[in-house]
Amino acid sequence: MNEQAEVVIVIGFGKIVSDVLEYLIAQRKIRGYELQFIEYEPYPTSRIEKLCLENQIVFMRLHDKAAVTRQLEGCKRRTLIVSAGNKYLFPPRIVGKKNLTIINFHNALLPHFPGRNAPSWAIWAGAEESGATWHLVSEGVDEGDCLWQKACAVTEDMRAYELSKKIMEMAFEGFQKIFEDVILKKAAAIPQDVRGASQETDRLHYSWEVPGNGVFCLQDKGRFVLAKLSISNIAWQADEDTVVYEWMKKYGYDGLEIAPTRIFPEAPYERLEEAGNWAAALQEQHGFVVPSMQSIWFGRQEKLFGTA
Repeated sequence: MNEQAEVVIVIGFGKIVSDVLEYLIAQRKIRGYELQFIEYEPYPTSRIEKLCLENQIVFMRLHDKAAVTRQLEGCKRRTLIVSAGNKYLFPPRIVGKKNLTIINFHNALLPHFPGRNAPSWAIWAGAEESGATWHLVSEGVDEGDCLWQKACAVTEDMRAYELSKKIMEMAFEGFQKIFEDVILKKAAAIPQDVRGASQETDRLHYSWEVPGNGVFCLQDKGRFVLAKLSISNIAWQADEDTVVYEWMKKYGYDGLEIAPTRIFPEAPYERLEEAGNWAAALQEQHGFVVPSMQSIWFGRQEKLFGTA
């Protein structure tokens, strides 16, 4: 009996999603499934929509959790959902649908460092290794049975962007290895070890949390201090971002202080969701965090305080 998925849906953002989509486009010629993409988080500079348009992929812009849930509830055919760099949490009624197989990429060796910004937490905790995990999605966040894992060393001088890049490279390697078994519903999955809630490495981390609550002292280990160096994005022109980002990586900068109008020239303070997604993508793609805002009216000449 043929159990192959008839539809493959990808949801998420970042380089790992681009790599996975391009691989799925090539495999579609062999396996004949329908390919769809859900944009749950808006990201102004994403190339995903263009990639979908060029390759006849159904592109759905669904920025509301309820809309995504309705879309997935309506899936009647055998469907594989690939989640990577994705903030949508699948509710129990979606996880429980018999015709859906849902897999997720996590940027750590589960059950360690579940939740958001795992590479930064691994470095902060002094972990000697981290890695990539593909797992089945369950009702608990990052608690599903593991399909594939690969470890890498976390060196003393490693930055978050370096670890993130290595993990994403490994994750794409892993996706290619498990894809055939997953789409045919014959992949072997191994239950995760019981999580020790009292251990920092096994605690679920949220997007708003910052290692050390954003505070460090000069007596901290060198890599912790280096992780706090930042620079303002009004020190160069927008068309120089890519060059400066590479320079920042070379010299150990992990923080990018932003002038909001430099990122969103129009109504920047009314676009909080987009700003959050932009910051998340900045960290995933480049390893930078946004420690502060400045020059809140950069490039503008309106009066902030009435007639004063």
